[in-house]
Amino acid sequence: MIEHDGEIHFMLLKEFRPFAHDIADRLLDTFSGELYTKIPSCYPSTLHFTKKHGFVETGLDRDVFKKNGQLYDEYILTRKLCQQQQH
Repeated sequence: MIEHDGEIHFMLLKEFRPFAHDIADRLLDTFSGELYTKIPSCYPSTLHFTKKHGFVETGLDRDVFKKNGQLYDEYILTRKLCQQQQH
């Protein structure tokens, strides 16, 4: 198990997306500690995917992500390793 507190970002090539949930589960099972990620509000499917893997909203930065000339909010999500996973 990798002990790590820090930022994580999921980015999968289209050909691997059918396996995305399995890949995320296996990757996250290797970490202990607290992870966080930032997801712009223009990517609701990424937000939903991240929440399905145990991340919860812990903050919101307003109008900080620019795409195609438009500003979007950015969600901050955090995932802590639960006690039973530590053993």
